[in-house]
Amino acid sequence: MQLLRMGEDNRAIRETHMNQASSRSHSLFQIVVEQERRSSDPMAENVSLRSKFNLVDLAGSEKWDHDQDMVDARVTEMTNINLSLYTLGRCIASLASTARKGSTDTEHVPFRESRLTRLLQDSLGGNAKTRVIATLTPASDCVDESVSTLKFADRAKQVMVFVRRNEDRPVDHALVQRLQKEVAHLRTLLANFTATGATGSPPRLTNGGGGDGGGGGGGGSSAEEGYGLV
Repeated sequence: MQLLRMGEDNRAIRETHMNQASSRSHSLFQIVVEQERRSSDPMAENVSLRSKFNLVDLAGSEKWDHDQDMVDARVTEMTNINLSLYTLGRCIASLASTARKGSTDTEHVPFRESRLTRLLQDSLGGNAKTRVIATLTPASDCVDESVSTLKFADRAKQVMVFVRRNEDRPVDHALVQRLQKEVAHLRTLLANFTATGATGSPPRLTNGGGGDGGGGGGGGSSAEEGYGLV
């Protein structure tokens, strides 16, 4: 709670033509929780769980007021807020379009065009549960803003997120080395086979048994055990 109060104290608030105390900056509070589950079995692997909690309060968009002079600082502030909200709307629209078309037909989502959308990438289109609260006003002179907010909320509802548990298992280095040796062995066999084929001598079967099998007794191995490729 102390961190939330510090963020609220540092937030920019200014009077606009619609609100007496309007937030002129976005507020984003992130909590990352990591948990490691250790098994009682010494031979079992530990499992790491990771979760992220995002609490976001977006600043409202603002139109250019032609009735009053706007200083450069206010123009820059308004431009940054409107640009980040516009990029957020584009991301929501792209994700909603992808959800309607299916996972096989994906569109480019411009997460990197704004710092806000880059921070919220996991919450928007990743492995997350997202809740959006849209605030409206019953005032008749704010109909356009209310309709725009409702359209944004409707697009956000169409975004599909697939929630799954984030589990990170430690790397088994012994298994990795064993697989690397196996890959190297298979590459050597493939290289030898390719070189043999290039010389025009196809691989032939050889008998790995112990004798010619003469005299009717037979000392050779069976076909299942004693033959191999050379």
